[in-house]
Amino acid sequence: MNISRFFPRPHRAAVSAAALMLWLGPQAAARADDKPTVTPYGLVEFDAVYSTRNTNPLDPNQFNGYLTAAAPDAIPTGKTDSTTGAPITVKGDKATSTFNPRFTLLGIKAEHEGLKAVGEFDFYGSDGIGLIAPRLRLGYIDLTTENGRVTLGQDWLPIMSSHPAAMDFSIMGYGGNLWIRLPQITYRHKASDTFEVLGTLFRNERSGFTDPSLLPYVGARAAYTGSGLFALSAAFRSFKVDAGGKEEGATSYLVGTEVSLPAGPVTLSGELGLGAGLGNEFFRFGQAMNGKDPVMTIVGWANVVYPMDDWTFALGYGHDNPKNDDLKGSAGGQYTVNQRIFGNVVKHIYKGFKVGGEVTQAMTSWVGDTKSYAGQQVMLSGFYSF
Repeated sequence: MNISRFFPRPHRAAVSAAALMLWLGPQAAARADDKPTVTPYGLVEFDAVYSTRNTNPLDPNQFNGYLTAAAPDAIPTGKTDSTTGAPITVKGDKATSTFNPRFTLLGIKAEHEGLKAVGEFDFYGSDGIGLIAPRLRLGYIDLTTENGRVTLGQDWLPIMSSHPAAMDFSIMGYGGNLWIRLPQITYRHKASDTFEVLGTLFRNERSGFTDPSLLPYVGARAAYTGSGLFALSAAFRSFKVDAGGKEEGATSYLVGTEVSLPAGPVTLSGELGLGAGLGNEFFRFGQAMNGKDPVMTIVGWANVVYPMDDWTFALGYGHDNPKNDDLKGSAGGQYTVNQRIFGNVVKHIYKGFKVGGEVTQAMTSWVGDTKSYAGQQVMLSGFYSF
């Protein structure tokens, strides 16, 4: 039926367009529903930091990353001056302060019928002229089914995945908390409403970090999430090391547990792990090996969190305690124990805007030094998440 003949010629085009829209409407809606939902998100943070430890001697280019106490007057970096050939050392016993906006991060998430893609970056990078460049943090694809989820790409470490309530954005790196964001293939299976198991392959794949292995870690985690959390994790990797011009086999492993329990108005949480050869994949840069031998260590942390109206209070402790016998003959730059005590308070001001303050006490002993060192850090922060 030609409906346009009932209308004057000037209106025929408009009527035809209206009829076309009526017909296309449900089709267009169906196609629109078939598109992913795209959501931007982010965090803008400003930190004012005062520290008596100056920079960390393990990473002198980063003010507030891997927190250790004040170091000896001269810690060898393992590097030599290209002109004189003399060993390069760093000092870590001066107080200093800084303003720091670099933990600002931006991300985008796309979701559609069980499929999710995430890309996220922050500004803890740099370029050749010292500007603050963005750095990839997350970049992964999730495929969710009725009872499982597959993750492909760079995501958080899938085992030992709890984190303490510290405000310092290194999340107690070198202080007992094993974490990083790294490439992985992970499958999570939801066995019941309260029990999940996962299997994973993961490894660090970033330039500038040495890695003795061409193979990934194989890991697993089982977690109960009923009235609290109880989880067991394990990971293993074998690799070759250079032993005086010939290759020898070595292994790296980790076994650990996570616990989080509500106790009245507070929540008690913690982790405890035992491992050997734990390095870049666990945010322990430079601490995995003593020459050709993996270093065994005990890591752990515990904290209590008390939320009250618009306030949140937290108090915690962490330690990383390598086996002293495994450190004998070390060239330096490795700690025999690193400990942290922290306390913080966060005030929820308005919607996603919060302010907070944190005081941290760090205590460190170093290989080849009989003295123990202590350092303090105070951080005041304002952050808005969206």
